[in-house]
Amino acid sequence: MSNAVLEAKGVFKNYTQGDIQFDILQDINFALHKKEVVGLIGPSGSGKTTLLNLLGMLDIPSGGEIFVDGIATSVLSDADKTKLRGASIGFVFQFHNLLQDFTALENVMFPLLIQGIDRNIAKEKAENILEKMGLKDRLKNYPSQLSGGEQQRVAIARAVVFNPKIIIADEPTGNLDTKNSQMVFEMLLDLVSQMDLAIILATHDTSISSRIPKKITIENKTLVDI
Repeated sequence: MSNAVLEAKGVFKNYTQGDIQFDILQDINFALHKKEVVGLIGPSGSGKTTLLNLLGMLDIPSGGEIFVDGIATSVLSDADKTKLRGASIGFVFQFHNLLQDFTALENVMFPLLIQGIDRNIAKEKAENILEKMGLKDRLKNYPSQLSGGEQQRVAIARAVVFNPKIIIADEPTGNLDTKNSQMVFEMLLDLVSQMDLAIILATHDTSISSRIPKKITIENKTLVDI
């Protein structure tokens, strides 16, 4: 029995247009374990985002199986997938997707409130994680009042505030300068040790990928170790 928190077995993805089938990913086998950081390296268009969407249950494989915390996801209803995703997976994207009319604090509270967490408890949890991210003095600021690096730190805080087991990060430093990229990456690494997270992180930033001990890439539509 695997102890992976996230696993793909024989996963493939294709699209059909008319009579033509387009193979995007083939025979994907992957396992992510507790406290592990895995870098998904490769150029744009190689299938990185497609794979991350499959692993995060944002898309459905054409075949094979994806396991989240040991649970086979193919047999789950959409509602059960949403529930499992909400409990187990935090997402960090290149574009932070913050709610512009919400303060930093409100953005981080939002996923907890959706889960029905008491507002006072949600506020305390959000304040604590934002303080860990070095944003104690920015709680009442709106996204437009924050720098790019600060906005991405708020997005990371939002992704981890509910204590997920997995972080799926798609080019999380793609819009940041070198200094902020390194800061955001350091914070992700700190969270791995502090919160027992596991992270799969897609990047083409060599300054980031060079620091990730385990790296994979997509070649000929399947995964290979680097």
